[in-house]
Amino acid sequence: MEKNKNKNNGISFFLKRMLAGAFMGIGGILPGISGGIMCVSMGLYEPIINALDTLFKDFKKNILFLIPIGLGALIAGFLTSKLLGVLLDKYEMALMYTLVGLIISGVPSLVREAYQDENKKIKFKWSYAIAIIAGLMMIFLLGYIEHAFESGGKIAFSSWTALLAGAIIAIGCLIPGLSTAAILMSLGIYAPLVEAVNGFDIKILLFVLLGIVVITILLIKGIKKLFQKFHSYAYSFVIGLLFSSIIGAIMKLKFVFEPVQIIYIILLIGGIALGIYMDKQMELMK
Repeated sequence: MEKNKNKNNGISFFLKRMLAGAFMGIGGILPGISGGIMCVSMGLYEPIINALDTLFKDFKKNILFLIPIGLGALIAGFLTSKLLGVLLDKYEMALMYTLVGLIISGVPSLVREAYQDENKKIKFKWSYAIAIIAGLMMIFLLGYIEHAFESGGKIAFSSWTALLAGAIIAIGCLIPGLSTAAILMSLGIYAPLVEAVNGFDIKILLFVLLGIVVITILLIKGIKKLFQKFHSYAYSFVIGLLFSSIIGAIMKLKFVFEPVQIIYIILLIGGIALGIYMDKQMELMK
């Protein structure tokens, strides 16, 4: 009986990690939303960084942790790219409100991770505020990056461009708050990339994967050391990034004096509730 219970729990945890990965995949595909921020919001940012960095040191444990998340992200990303036209034309605001709710729900878990001591008391130093402000200021830098190429025309889509797209996707996952979809759209390679995914263009997808792998290998150890040596300061910066992403996302929301606004508010609250539930489930998996 106990064995069956543990088996069911294992399946349950697998599905919950898949769901978390699915939201990361959706966040990575939709313009204005960051897959990295979705990862942070669900308390998976540092665990994923650690799993990737120590992948071959404890391969079985790390791969079992990463597979459901990656599977969820791939499936959701693929389905989102397939349904992107419909989603953006008819249900963009509904989806955006839900995702913003999920992002907001990540604040309490980040605060606990950053400042909670062994006695589960929150200890905050004023010096952490500098890191938070630095993260908040990133909203201006991220906005500049996303619009930097708008007046420079579009670049041709090729294998090398696919490599660049992969590198941008990896940076967006490793640096929370950066909307890779918005940058790719500004470069003129977002739509061709979505078409390559929909058409399952093996050559292009392999170059995208190569870009992701190369950038991840180059940056992963530095990011892990940063969180190990300056844990509270690093998380304070991420909290600032999260706040800047919330502000940026809210600025993209439409507020209308119509009955549909009630549905949007319900979806926002539902997103927050779902995020809190996911956070509790992630805590059980630690």
